[in-house]
Amino acid sequence: MFMYIRLFGSLQIEDGQRWVGPDDLGGRKPKQLLEILLNERGRVVSKDRIVDLLWPDELPQNAAATLDTYVSVLRRHLEPTIVRARDSRYLRRVHPGYLFDASEVEIDVDRFQALIVEGQHARDEGDLERTDHAFATAIGFYRGAYLEDEPQATWTLGPRERLERTYRDLLVATAGIATARGKFDEGLHLCEQAIAHDPTCEEAYRQAMLCSYALGRQHEALHIFQRCSRALTQALGTGPMPETEELYRRILQDTPVQQLLPQALPSLRTIQTEHIDVPFLGRQPELTFLEDAWRTSEQGVLLVTVQGEAGIGKSRLVTEFLHKSELRCGRAKCTELERDLPFSGLAAALANLLTPLNAQDAERALMAGPAVVELLPELDGKASLTPAITLPPEATRIRLLESIVAVLRALAPLVLF
Repeated sequence: MFMYIRLFGSLQIEDGQRWVGPDDLGGRKPKQLLEILLNERGRVVSKDRIVDLLWPDELPQNAAATLDTYVSVLRRHLEPTIVRARDSRYLRRVHPGYLFDASEVEIDVDRFQALIVEGQHARDEGDLERTDHAFATAIGFYRGAYLEDEPQATWTLGPRERLERTYRDLLVATAGIATARGKFDEGLHLCEQAIAHDPTCEEAYRQAMLCSYALGRQHEALHIFQRCSRALTQALGTGPMPETEELYRRILQDTPVQQLLPQALPSLRTIQTEHIDVPFLGRQPELTFLEDAWRTSEQGVLLVTVQGEAGIGKSRLVTEFLHKSELRCGRAKCTELERDLPFSGLAAALANLLTPLNAQDAERALMAGPAVVELLPELDGKASLTPAITLPPEATRIRLLESIVAVLRALAPLVLF
């Protein structure tokens, strides 16, 4: 039977039908001893270090003997049925100190972190449902600050701060998933939780602004920006970052929310990486087919679909073709997360095409389709553009599509992948 230990909030232990709280371990010092060993679970903590942590100000007369007594007291309260110390499943004497063996123990902090890793992997694979479930379950494990019954103990401060940051980032990441799914109320609630946890978390304010705006609450979105500005000024003596101010400006200008949503998911943008020269074996017929298709496309536009099972080498084939042909390419990855964001794939591909260009080539392309900066505001400084006239939503959408086509024509020949 496994023991279950909760380190979020006050220390609690569940061992079958038996519950043990912080006051049920034989006194404060045995409880602190257990927390020190749990903090280093699976690793030997020397007796000297334990003594220094238990008595930081003044040592008892015989600290080593007192420590051994506390270990015996702790064993009796953790495992009341054992007779000999060597029969303990958890507290082991290993030179030069003691070790807590967690091989038969489930700990909430470990489960919390494992769920986050699981959710991140699922997010990278585009599995929205599994990501949401893993993140939501992880949030449920956070019952309070790490070992909050010892707020000043030196052994709790580092882990507590790290886990508080992790929890805040988890709330913001989960809010981003909710936003991508169009669940703006849920996203806003998670952002407010993150802000309550850390009033200086600017990313949470930005996400909250976007969710409020998407819900049709422009005034509330603008008010969230003011809250952010006040919180940063009071706590850090600084103002919001440029991207936060830019979002405020675009909300103030009644920018269509569809144009702002891709900015809420920066992790989904394609990241440029250096080409790694790995030998390309086989697939020569398919590579020749792509080269022939490219020559055919020089007369106009051509769509090629590369199909196959996952992991069979489809992306590797296209990457090799692009490397050999030295073609200009706009790359993007589309997942379930962007199903309600019709321009997110194009935005990523355009960013991939335009960002590496020198100032002259970028300006030439943007002058051909200036409305593209509505989709990619970070490119606004690459060209001297006249501010666009405000149009009705459908006309704005048509103008954006025409600008995308014009930019792609200006950059041709190219490949979108």
